Amino acid sequence: MHEYIDVEIVIENLKTPAQEKTLYGTLEKLSGVHNISIKGGKVSVNYEPVCITEKEILGAIESAGFRTADEHSAPSSPITDAVVNRSGGDRGVKS
Repeated sequence: MHEYIDVEIVIENLKTPAQEKTLYGTLEKLSGVHNISIKGGKVSVNYEPVCITEKEILGAIESAGFRTADEHSAPSSPITDAVVNRSGGDRGVKS
């Protein structure tokens, strides 16, 4: 059984179809990343947290020459909360 996490990442200055194609190609090479959608300067993916982390996805995007905005969103679920808490993330926690 696979559990997927949805994440939406804002990409700064993503304006051309060529840039979108490059970004799509980068993401589809990543193991554990599925259902890639790019629209309106944002990329949405489903990923398997046992295969890849959000941080690794962000790293691949930035290594391909794209800059990500600080805002990222994902719906909360028990598995999301467990993964975030285990990795020391702060999604959903207010200081």
